[in-house]
Amino acid sequence: MKTILVTIIAFMVTFQKPAFALDTDLPGYTYEQAQLGRAVYKQSCELCHGANLNDGSSPPITGDLFYSIWGGRSAGELLQYIETEMPTGSPGTLDSKQYRQVLAYMFQVGGFPARDGELSQNSDEYDTARLPIPSGGRISADIVVIPAPPDPRANPLDKITRVSSQTLAQAPAGDWLMWRRTYDAKGFSPLKNIRAKNVTDLKVAWAWTMPDGRNISTPLVHDGVMFMYGAGSLVYAFDAVTGDILWRYEREKKWNSPRSFGPRAISIYNDKIILTTDDGNIVALNVKTGKVEWDKSVLSATTLWFSAGTLVADEKILIGTATASAPGMNFVAAFDVHTGDELWRFHTIPQDGQQGSDSWNGVAAGQRQGAGVLATAGGLIFSGSRDRVFSAYDQSDGTELWQVRLNGVPSGGPISFMVEGKQYIAVTTGDSEGFGEYNLGEGDQNPKKSSATIWVFELRDSS
Repeated sequence: MKTILVTIIAFMVTFQKPAFALDTDLPGYTYEQAQLGRAVYKQSCELCHGANLNDGSSPPITGDLFYSIWGGRSAGELLQYIETEMPTGSPGTLDSKQYRQVLAYMFQVGGFPARDGELSQNSDEYDTARLPIPSGGRISADIVVIPAPPDPRANPLDKITRVSSQTLAQAPAGDWLMWRRTYDAKGFSPLKNIRAKNVTDLKVAWAWTMPDGRNISTPLVHDGVMFMYGAGSLVYAFDAVTGDILWRYEREKKWNSPRSFGPRAISIYNDKIILTTDDGNIVALNVKTGKVEWDKSVLSATTLWFSAGTLVADEKILIGTATASAPGMNFVAAFDVHTGDELWRFHTIPQDGQQGSDSWNGVAAGQRQGAGVLATAGGLIFSGSRDRVFSAYDQSDGTELWQVRLNGVPSGGPISFMVEGKQYIAVTTGDSEGFGEYNLGEGDQNPKKSSATIWVFELRDSS
């Protein structure tokens, strides 16, 4: 049985320029083309593969290890792979010219000399050109020996505790239990391990590609478990440290909301995760298994949908509706957190026949109408912008101290949490298409389509 190469190999190899004779049959590229590729790489690839192509959280794409796997294969195979699989989270978002520029930059970093001709779209040239094999030969998946994994990490769900009303009112510093963490919705984290003096050492701890769609929900974290809503009425439970998936809930919807925004918030209470769905229901899931505890219908297939999500207070679940075509029809309702039974409902604007409805001068009831920020005790403000940049600022003077460009617009509110004494920062990117083609200057634009992703950051080891 073939052994699967895993990322851990990348961190057990001394990275150098590959020791092999340069293959004269490699497709030509120019210095200018490689420099353009460097700019594309910095924007779209550096976050995962690192500034030197071998020092990121993903496997290296240069050096002996890389070419021991790809050596002997055609340049066309490599180009096809990066065109269909990269960048992580938003494959296929670069144009064909940009992918060839990135490949030219990879060849330049690999030590292959520039030539007169650019890498072209000539398929024959790519198919005949073979990537060089290091002097140590290729790695065979049959003989690669991977060190034994460390002792398996305990499942944090085994020790997860129930969340009471008092826990929600006085949330532990390392948890994030509701939309903006506390009932006052300040979006403030008391954690301060990450400060102005070390924020530049943040690196990716893990990332998970979310379902396509408008993912704007805020993750919840309790006792080392992250709960996250995904577009399409999905819910995930992750190990907040490793990103390992613990359970997944996917709903078979009766019908689709006329505008599937997805909620901004889900809730945790007692032993339940509570969410609204795209087909107008409110659902409670078992916190340890993801199994449905109860499922209640709230909306029929109308012009209304859920956007804000849920809020739990005094053992009641509060929800509100949203709409674009009939805003005056919206209402707020409360449900029993244990059974899902509806307790009360009121419309935010008087309906026909209700007190105050005669003050709208005959306007039909349906036509009556009226990127998140995180502050931490470490003296930092985290915020995202429409150009896909997620930044940290010094709260004393507003100086930008750190930034990273993500694969989509940071559409959900960022959070901070702590597990085993380590502080993390997390943020969700949504579908960039929903925010329009934002021009970043010099012809650079947000991708027309990108996968939603949750990004989690941790400090680099000081050693």
